[in-house]
Amino acid sequence: MGTTRLSENLHAIFANPQTSKELYPIIQIDRDTTRRKDSWENIYQRINQGNPAILVGTQMVAKGHHFPNVTLVCLPNADRGFLSADFRSPEHTAQLMIQVAGRAGRGDKSGRVLIQTLQPDNELLLKLVKDGICFLLASYCKSVK
Repeated sequence: MGTTRLSENLHAIFANPQTSKELYPIIQIDRDTTRRKDSWENIYQRINQGNPAILVGTQMVAKGHHFPNVTLVCLPNADRGFLSADFRSPEHTAQLMIQVAGRAGRGDKSGRVLIQTLQPDNELLLKLVKDGICFLLASYCKSVK
């Protein structure tokens, strides 16, 4: 599922007055939404206003951005990269997971990382959750089965 489809599905649940008491804007961050001049700056300012929102993004979100108000990061279908035929894929997947997890709990707020997996007993994933993400974030982490 791509970012557009995920954003649409989340919008139906969290940004629809017919299905939700509180409405949360869904902010999509990908190549499609950041192509225009100043679009990234507008998105960045919107995120850093401090209002509750749901960010949906590609790898663009993972690297080099400081969002001090982000307290929850969800990694859907996180183990997909562990199943690739490319021998480097598990390492790349682990690096990306750590980078994405690093968006939560910056500044004064603690963070939480939720991982969706079809392989909750995957040794690499368990080691990453135990040693990698939790150690690097120094915050509360929990594997969701």
